[in-house]
Amino acid sequence: MIIKKPVDKSTPLLGVAISNNELMDCFIDFYRTSSNGGLELYFKLKLIGVQILEYSVIHPNSLDHNDQQPQETLSLKYKSITWNHVIAGTSGYSIWEDLKINSTM
Repeated sequence: MIIKKPVDKSTPLLGVAISNNELMDCFIDFYRTSSNGGLELYFKLKLIGVQILEYSVIHPNSLDHNDQQPQETLSLKYKSITWNHVIAGTSGYSIWEDLKINSTM
């Protein structure tokens, strides 16, 4: 899974997690504007046994794009995932195992 997010107060903590090769659990909530104009939670992801595989920062050119914020991209590996559509009341999950392939060469 690849996540793109603004550089924020979690950035240093993610850096430590990468450095220590930490396994984490992640809970991601998705919000949208509802028909009455407020925010509504409509979708949730739960990732278990997450490891950050790749990390990069994109800093826009301050001369050309001074209205844009720096962003970071994280590539994640996980052991299991649960999808939950809060509004529709549907959900599903998947467990990913590392498959070891034995070579006879």
